[in-house]
Amino acid sequence: MTRNRQLVDEIAIAKNVALADGVTSFSTTYTPEGGFGSGLVSFRLRLDAIAPDGTATLLIQSGTVAKIDVP
Repeated sequence: MTRNRQLVDEIAIAKNVALADGVTSFSTTYTPEGGFGSGLVSFRLRLDAIAPDGTATLLIQSGTVAKIDVP
């Protein structure tokens, strides 16, 4: 999550999820600790494959998927 173009939070929204080929739907709710605060809040998604040794391999990273202008 960024606020006013500054990175303020990175979280894992799911762990140990097997994704089938094709379209997979996933939803979750996120509220940052302390609330959103004022400013332009933006979200991007990143999908990593995690090897048994913990090594992450980036599979895909989106551009901005949502923007909220918090007064």
